[in-house]
Formats: sequence, C-alpha cells, structure tokens
Amino acid sequence: MSVNPTRKIVSVAGVTAIAASAALSFGGAVAVADSSAKQMREVCAKSVYVKERPGVIPVGSVTKGQRVQVTRFSKSGRYAHIVARQGNYTTRGWVPTRYLCAKGEHA
Repeated sequence: MSVNPTRKIVSVAGVTAIAASAALSFGGAVAVADSSAKQMREVCAKSVYVKERPGVIPVGSVTKGQRVQVTRFSKSGRYAHIVARQGNYTTRGWVPTRYLCAKGEHA
C-alpha cells in the first residue's frame, strides 16, 4: 500500500489491498472491479476519431468491427483509452465509450 502522508492520498492498489484483506478477515471472497484492466472491445460505430486527449486533437480513426484494446477509462467513464493495431500501424488515444460495443457484443 502506498500512502502519501502529506496529502493523505491512498493509491488504488492500497484500497484494493484493504478491501481484499477486510473480505478475507470476514471469511468471504471479494471481487474488486478494476476499471483500468486491459480488455478487447469492438468498435460499433461506422467510424470514430481517436483523440490525443478526450475531446481534443484527432490522431487517427477506427472503424466498425475493428478490435481495439481498452487500457483504461476516464474518471467519468465517458472515454476509453485504446490501442488500435492495423497492419504495421498502431494508434493510441481516447474514444467516447458509447462508440464501443458492450463487452462480449459484436458490431
């Protein structure tokens, strides 16, 4: 667990460890949702611009049916940071989550 004593901030890993140890002390198991876990998703929109930062400069685009790796989500959950590979090109950036298919859903 990492704690910054001057700012009183506990890391996500620290919170996860605390939750897991609390659940084990009560004899139960705990499933902690990690919104930063890497997952593969498909693009459901016809095409989407991939932005450098949410809502800013386009750095590329992805198209319907293309599989992308989601590396993390914005705090609001409205944007997903993706890595899209197509041939020799890799595009990294942010897309609105509403343009990605739900987990397990296909375009």
